[in-house]
Amino acid sequence: MRGAGLRHAVPARPTTRYASAMGDKKDTKKADRADKAARKALAASADPTLPKTRAALMELHRETRAKRNAARHGSPEHVAAIELIGRIEVEIARIERATDPPLC
Repeated sequence: MRGAGLRHAVPARPTTRYASAMGDKKDTKKADRADKAARKALAASADPTLPKTRAALMELHRETRAKRNAARHGSPEHVAAIELIGRIEVEIARIERATDPPLC
């Protein structure tokens, strides 16, 4: 008897986000709502004190890097410059992502 006792466990429900291909639309709707909420939260978290254009952000990034490099390592000015650089880079990435066309 070939294959006797060789049974594979089949999950009761699909475990992937793309479950709609297998007929489970409920999980896909939940994932879509979560994605929409994440995009909304990201847009709300945009720093209002930073410039809105990529060119202005790049200029501020250059200036802040120069301040960071001039400050003594570990000083409050150094730490503040590092934090500002991080916020600037996040804002640049947000702008660039908004200009990218969707994949589908």
